[in-house]
Amino acid sequence: MVPLSVPTSSAIADRLARLDDLLETHADLWRPQVYKLESPAWCERHPQLVANLLALPDHDVDVLMADHGALIDFVARAVPTIRRAAPLIELPPSENHGLPQPGPHAMRDVPGRKAAQIERFAAAVGHCAMPVVEWCAGKGHLGRRLALSYGALVTSLEVDARLCDEGRALARRDGIDTQRFVTGDVSGPFARGHLRERHAVALHACGDLHRALLEQAVEDGAGAIHLAPCCYHKVATPARAVMGDPGSVMLSRNDLRLAVSDAATAAPREIMAARLESAWMLGFRAVVAGERQSMRLSGHRHAKIPCEGGFRNYCEQSASHAGLAIDSDIDWAAAEREAIALEHRVRRLALPRLAFRRVIETRLVFDRARFLEQHGYRVSVSQFCERRLTPRNILIAAVR
Repeated sequence: MVPLSVPTSSAIADRLARLDDLLETHADLWRPQVYKLESPAWCERHPQLVANLLALPDHDVDVLMADHGALIDFVARAVPTIRRAAPLIELPPSENHGLPQPGPHAMRDVPGRKAAQIERFAAAVGHCAMPVVEWCAGKGHLGRRLALSYGALVTSLEVDARLCDEGRALARRDGIDTQRFVTGDVSGPFARGHLRERHAVALHACGDLHRALLEQAVEDGAGAIHLAPCCYHKVATPARAVMGDPGSVMLSRNDLRLAVSDAATAAPREIMAARLESAWMLGFRAVVAGERQSMRLSGHRHAKIPCEGGFRNYCEQSASHAGLAIDSDIDWAAAEREAIALEHRVRRLALPRLAFRRVIETRLVFDRARFLEQHGYRVSVSQFCERRLTPRNILIAAVR
């Protein structure tokens, strides 16, 4: 791995401070969960924003949901101070070291989008001067790619013995004798010592698992790290999502989910199915509220009910799961129309909150960069692939 061109210590600390200030200033826009409140308090303070949102056609809503920059620009028409977010979430592309191609069939067992993510990630890593440790390896696809292209010596750590066996079979098939699998839980004592003078790599390690990687890398003295974090909410407690100074903004688990709530481009059919499910969930809550039973639903985890049976069937199954009764004289056709109208409104009022997805994610990434920097690493933060391949496209690269 070539030396990194990195931001200075003051630049990382300054970015964190400005992200915190932005989040604190606009907390009224991103903290309320509109799908639960329907009309958050900011609607009264920003009537022009509400008007702009409710005037959006469906196509424009889809476009804004898929483009962080466009969404920030749209909200900034009514709330100009949010425009400060744009430069704070801007990251350069990762350096592409060139990835030698091992043949057309090497990644044939990996789904197309995942294979492309691995290609970009491996190209950002480049030649590995040290033995590689693949963290949360699964079947070892990333490690196998590094071994095929660069001849890297790879140890793939994975808790699932079945996945280890499948990974060994794939390595044998491709004639790789430089990749070995070790079964164990990297979140516990098993991980100790594995990273000493090693190059740690992890593509989409979740929550506590990527936190464990960074802590173990510091303890063992890993020589280099390439990490694409994911699922910040998958931690024992929300406080563990931040590794350094929590700053002025405390994040709840729902806030952490917001950071990873966007998805790669979905098919139109999937989008419509998700919208229908949201509409019927909102409609069910309205029916329950009409029955004065909303208190019993408070805090209740909504069951995953199929929509194929129609709106009434959906509500009746949901009520049964929640232990509620629904009157038999409900006008179901009218209730369904109201549910669809409510989804139309709520989907638009959710956009200001979604404008802060990447802001929160960037804040969490720079928190990890700062943690490594404070322990003697030179750190860079970049985007290793296009968003269409994965929204979790941020790469933390560090060397001692």
